[in-house]
Amino acid sequence: APVGGVAVIEALGSSGTPAAVGPVAARLDSERSEVRAAAAEALGRLNATSAVESLKGLLSDRNMYVRARAAGALLRIGQNDGVPVLREMATNTSAPVRLLAAEALAAQPDEAWRSLVRELAGAPDPEVQIGAAKLLVAYDPAAAIGVIEALEKHENPVIRELVGRAGGDMVITDLSVLRRLLGSDHPLSRVRTAARVFDVTR
Repeated sequence: APVGGVAVIEALGSSGTPAAVGPVAARLDSERSEVRAAAAEALGRLNATSAVESLKGLLSDRNMYVRARAAGALLRIGQNDGVPVLREMATNTSAPVRLLAAEALAAQPDEAWRSLVRELAGAPDPEVQIGAAKLLVAYDPAAAIGVIEALEKHENPVIRELVGRAGGDMVITDLSVLRRLLGSDHPLSRVRTAARVFDVTR
């Protein structure tokens, strides 16, 4: 039977259990675009090879976000059918759309992808910069933290809150970078970083 809303679908996608594939795949036909997108992304995380044809069908979905999530899911499963969709989105004039493409293409990072992410890290939109920093951290942690540190001083408190959460969520094992994050202005970021330092050094 079809499962519920986005939160349930995301939880099933993170479960890693093959039993989740059927109920999640049933939500690909939802009337709600956010549910279709969440289901596509979850199927990618579940490596749902049985859902490949259904995911390919979403590459022509009327909603760009759904198309991007389906293309990204296919990449995670090892199918390149969605790459043309993502490459086209990566040249869009809108930075948030380019970030959406970069998030999906992260499953197969190449030099073109790294260039795109570095460009997005310097975009005028702070939320795009944060998203790019999250992608960049695995390849250039110092540059990613540089973006985060600059945005910690942003005049908008909402942006500062997003930055604090992003800094705390980043998976970093480089101790010199972690020490920089310990000096963050954001308490949540400092607490999460301290926990990560403990994990790395124990």
